[in-house]
Formats: sequence, structure tokens, C-alpha cells
Amino acid sequence: MKIGLLSFGGPAGQIGLMHSELVEKRRWISDRRFLHALNYRMLLPGPEAQQLAIYTG
Repeated sequence: MKIGLLSFGGPAGQIGLMHSELVEKRRWISDRRFLHALNYRMLLPGPEAQQLAIYTG
């Protein structure tokens, strides 16, 4: 919910907030796995931030 409320700046802002919240603070996913997923999502058409959130969930 925090990411949805504070995500001004489009997909780049959302991805940055997801990284800080999910990798650094909560440690739900490793940095390497997050970046791997982000690189893979950049190849697919559509919104990267939404696809990354679905993958992480």
C-alpha cells in the first residue's frame, strides 16, 4: 500500500520504492534475484513495475 500511495514518478519511481522496501528493508527477495527479475521484465511488453510486483508477489 505504501508503494501505491508514494509512487510519484511513474514506473521508475515504483521500481525504486519496491527495491528499497522489498530488498533492503524487508529482505523478502535478494538483490540479485530482484535485478534478474527486473531485467527479464524489461524485455516483455507492458508496464515493468506491475509485472515486477506480480513476480515478487
